[in-house]
Formats: sequence, structure tokens, C-alpha cells
Amino acid sequence: MTKMTAAALDLPILPKFCRGMADPSRLAIMTRLRDGEQTSGEIATRTGLSASNTSRHLACLRECGLVESRQEWR
Repeated sequence: MTKMTAAALDLPILPKFCRGMADPSRLAIMTRLRDGEQTSGEIATRTGLSASNTSRHLACLRECGLVESRQEWR
């Protein structure tokens, strides 16, 4: 049997990933983002979440390093 080392498991990333995926709303957001880049408004509409709830979950996903954000000026 092979022993897994900390480096092989990439332990610093694993807890962040688990935290990001631990909530059904964040999982729904990540599922929607498989289709490509979307605005927070589009995500809110497609997931049925409120705008503020979507924003909070996106902030958590950014903090976990699972999504990136950018602003596009008019």
C-alpha cells in the first residue's frame, strides 16, 4: 500500500476546495459556471438565488480560489 504524502494531497488547497463545495448554493453556482463566464446577475437568475446571496457565495468562492472576478467598465 502506498502512503500519501502531504505534498501529494496538496493539503493547503484541499480545505479551501471542500469549504467552497460544502454549500448547495455554491455548488449550483459552480455548476452554472461550467458553461463559461457569467455576470453575477446572470448567475443569480439562473440559480434562483437573490443578488445579495449570490454575491456572498461568489465572495466565498473567490476567497477559496475557485473563481476569479473582473470588472468590465462601460
